[in-house]
Order: sequence, then C-alpha cells, then structure tokens
Amino acid sequence: NKSFKIPSATMTSETTTDAAAAIPDDVPSCWLCLEEGPDEGGAPLVRDCSCRGSSGFAHLSCIVKYAESAGKRLYEREGPSACMDPFNICPNCKQYYQNDVHKALAKACVDFVEEWFKDEKNFLPHKHLYAHALMTQMVRLDGKNEGEKAGGEEIIAKFISVMEEMKSQLEQL
Repeated sequence: NKSFKIPSATMTSETTTDAAAAIPDDVPSCWLCLEEGPDEGGAPLVRDCSCRGSSGFAHLSCIVKYAESAGKRLYEREGPSACMDPFNICPNCKQYYQNDVHKALAKACVDFVEEWFKDEKNFLPHKHLYAHALMTQMVRLDGKNEGEKAGGEEIIAKFISVMEEMKSQLEQL
C-alpha cells in the first residue's frame, strides 16, 4: 500500500511532476477514502455500477458509510422516501449498483433502517420505508443458495410482520 505524500508547503512544480511520475496510473483506489488495496477488514475494492476507469472503485465498507451519511442527510432534507437512494445508486455514474454490491448494499440498507428508525418504528412512513428496504433485499437473494434461502425466510417473516402492522395502523385511521 504505497502512498506518496509531499507536504504542500514544500511542493514545487518540479516535485509535483516527480511525484506524479512516480505514481502508477493503473493502480485503482477507493474514490471515497483514496486508499489502494483492501479495506481494514481485508475486503477488496469493488465496482458494480457503470463507472469506468479507476474512478469507480470503492471499498464496500466505504460505500456503506457514504450511503448511511447521505441517507441521513436526504432523510432530513427530503423525507423517508429519499434516504434509500444512496444504497441503490452510484453517486458518480448515477446508475444502479449491480450483482454482489447491490445485494450487500440492500442488506446494509435494511440494517440502516432498523438502526436509524428504531425509536420511531411505529411511524407509518418508516414502516413503509422498512418494508421497501426488506423487499429490495428479498429480490436480490438467490433462492438456489441454501445459505441465502434461510436468510430469505427471516426477511420474509419481517416483511409480513411489517405489512400486518401497517394494515392494522391503516385500519385505525
């Protein structure tokens, strides 16, 4: 994990050129934390959107942190329905995440909604948001994978419970 850090006070156009020449062009780095190679937990850089070149690589852990932070800001600015977008759409290329990245972010979104709204879980818009997050995670599961099948049953049970709670609340209106 090489990094070239030259204090800005000592930079000249000559040292800037020398440092730039020493950095390999083809080494991808995380566009969020700017680190090369695996994250602190050993997970590799990923890219499952429409970004091209080295700009689209990121650590999944960094994408999750970004999505949680952006989700909180969007919730405060636009309400519950907007806070899931950072878990689904790459902020660089504006395309949906795909494959394993989308699957991992769908789970992270459910975890985010469960944690962020735990004190307000009886508020109907939050139940709707939770149901939507669960449904997004559910459709990304591989029913042929035994490990995912067991997790899917748990997600379906949570989804049904939330839908029943929503129905009950709507009947009381």
